[in-house]
Amino acid sequence: MKELVSISIKSERSAVKANLFDAAYEKEFAALSEDVQIITPDQPEDEEGCEDMEMITEGLVRVRGGRVEIVYDEGELSGMEGSQTVISYAKGEPQTVSMIRTGAVSTALVFERGVRHLCTYETPYMPFQIGVLALSVENRLESEGVIVLDYLIEIRGAQAERCKMTMKVVRSA
Repeated sequence: MKELVSISIKSERSAVKANLFDAAYEKEFAALSEDVQIITPDQPEDEEGCEDMEMITEGLVRVRGGRVEIVYDEGELSGMEGSQTVISYAKGEPQTVSMIRTGAVSTALVFERGVRHLCTYETPYMPFQIGVLALSVENRLESEGVIVLDYLIEIRGAQAERCKMTMKVVRSA
């Protein structure tokens, strides 16, 4: 099954003190898990450090081999023009979401609440090792057309960021 859809993606980022490459990240997760609402879509933008972005694009929703996939091309606004992104999950495991980018920028990220995943981010300049720790994964794609990922991301040696991505999929009439 394959269906053409409209995809709205809103992302919010802000710097946080975290070290996902340190074995003590569990303490940071416990502290942040108590207040997962640091960044919310209804909150006004923080003048110092919260960066918001919203984009609307066309894409596909397809089901193959027991996986649900949302596929779209990145554009100039995201800074990853020339890349394609696939957000997917296994039908039986909707709380583990993966994001695979191919093209000019490529990576494979896994979002699973409370689990740290180390990944490689390939750019035209050089590869970077990144850590990803999902604070929450809300997958309501099949019932409401929405996936919300609230996570920490850190490029080794750089400031960690807290990101919240809300993806809304609107099926064509």
